[in-house]
Amino acid sequence: MPLTSTHPLSEVYLSAFSPSVGSGAINTFVISPVRGRIKRLSLAVNKAVATSTLLVSSFINGTAITGGGMTLAVSGSTSGSTAFAIPTGANWVNEGDVIGFVPQTAAGTSVAATFGVVIKRG
Repeated sequence: MPLTSTHPLSEVYLSAFSPSVGSGAINTFVISPVRGRIKRLSLAVNKAVATSTLLVSSFINGTAITGGGMTLAVSGSTSGSTAFAIPTGANWVNEGDVIGFVPQTAAGTSVAATFGVVIKRG
């Protein structure tokens, strides 16, 4: 079995959980422990998106991250479906900055999601 490549120590991975991204959506937040640039945003849902496409906006201290929106369509979604975004601007964070995820559309009932952030130190 080949060895997997290691994740660079220059990158930090953060995660946040929202118990509802469907009806009665709940925003979720995580605090950056380092200064750096957000390289990637992700989400995974715990069950299929049932009623409408899930749209999630991402923010740093209340300012939208350019290219930080994630979309998960109804068709083909199942438990564990994922969406990703590669920010193109307004993606620098300082230690202590708040990174927020705000569901913009109701995706069904009892749909929870885990969000991920990859920050390159710098």
